[in-house]
Amino acid sequence: QPGSTWLRFHWRDLEAVSRQTKSNLRAQLRIRTSKVIRPNEEDGPPEYDWLQPGEQVIVFSRRHWVAFLRKMLPAIVTFLILFVFLAVANLLPGPQEILRVIILFLLVIDGVAIAWGTVDYFNDWLVITNRRVVHQEKVLFVNEWRKEAPLEQIQNVNFESDWLGKILNYGTMTIATAATVGTISFDYTRHFSELRSTIMAQREQRRRHTVAESKTAINRMLEARLGMAISAPSRVYHGGPITPPLTGWRKRVSESLNTRLRK
Repeated sequence: QPGSTWLRFHWRDLEAVSRQTKSNLRAQLRIRTSKVIRPNEEDGPPEYDWLQPGEQVIVFSRRHWVAFLRKMLPAIVTFLILFVFLAVANLLPGPQEILRVIILFLLVIDGVAIAWGTVDYFNDWLVITNRRVVHQEKVLFVNEWRKEAPLEQIQNVNFESDWLGKILNYGTMTIATAATVGTISFDYTRHFSELRSTIMAQREQRRRHTVAESKTAINRMLEARLGMAISAPSRVYHGGPITPPLTGWRKRVSESLNTRLRK
């Protein structure tokens, strides 16, 4: 409107100030949207080194606990059996040092296997951001790979489950995409309905964002041609600590020094 005052605050400045003040200023913004999706930070950290500027984690999901139990059950049962053997060896009469050493050695090896399997379980996850879907598989000390697809290239999300999965609420989620990765598959998925709803909602928001950007670009081009464009700098703050305003006697001393320097 004519005579109105505009305040433009770059999103990078917003994130910089949030880090310096240690507060989530973005969450305090009142943006009028049809649906607001809150990030789910229950299962993992919300920040990763591969996140792009302005990208936020919406959902972080690991596999169902059945996947961990299915892989580690033999090692856990073996550990319990060896522990029982060690207890029995301590009760046997006579010297049993060699037997104890053998059992302890096997217990250590089995314990290392359980620890390795636990770390391997926590290294595999599925992340949904406001821009893409990312699936990571990492085998400790062996390899690591990550498949991802932009939200706008996701075509469909399917789910398959067996009888036990229907009871315990897990299954295999398959995401069909038009990206180069083709299909993203994540077995032992938990809470499929919530994940699918989040993916579809974020895809729709991404589509609306793209359409809005196109309309904004057209409007700015027309305003520039008609001489109605508003001249506003894109960004004027380039980092550095925030200096709080002077108050009290510091303010009076600063004003006195400035007055003397002007004279």
